[in-house]
Amino acid sequence: MYIAMNRFKVQTGSERAFEAVWKNRDSSLADMKGFREFHLLRGPVNETEGYTLFASHTCGQVTMISSPGPSRRISAPPTGMSA
Repeated sequence: MYIAMNRFKVQTGSERAFEAVWKNRDSSLADMKGFREFHLLRGPVNETEGYTLFASHTCGQVTMISSPGPSRRISAPPTGMSA
């Protein structure tokens, strides 16, 4: 299984607009082989620096591919998989 994580510092007052962009965006994640789930998490507010921390987590199944010999290769998530 793989987990892709991203963090975003969103300017205070822009949190609702940021969440709306994520909720209403076109996404093909559900169509990607191995995709399991996506979460956008709202974290703490940093009042001193004027931002709210958000994090996105994308989870999927990793496929193990056997090859002759002692080494094994793990297929990587598709390019552009990060949220």
